[in-house]
Amino acid sequence: MTTNTLSEFKEVYSYFFDKLMECGVNKPVTAIVWEDKISLVQSVTLHYVLLKSKGEIDQFREGLSCLGTRSYITKYPRLLKEFFTIKGKQSLSAGNTSLLICVY
Repeated sequence: MTTNTLSEFKEVYSYFFDKLMECGVNKPVTAIVWEDKISLVQSVTLHYVLLKSKGEIDQFREGLSCLGTRSYITKYPRLLKEFFTIKGKQSLSAGNTSLLICVY
């Protein structure tokens, strides 16, 4: 959603206030200024990309450690990169995520 004016920005902020509170943002609508936009996007991104999925990420790391794979990834990251990334400049999508999970 794109906002071009401060009043639109405040309207969107107000509409999503509950979700923003979950992300740790607690600034009142009346105190919002245009310069807050970048920090709000960063807070929401941090929350949904890292913090909300931290349990799953930790479980994945533990699984790799249990199998002994994590130590090899740490020692040889360039060598093992191709097993965990998509080749080329493709964007990650539901269709090509399965390529990352297959067993070679």
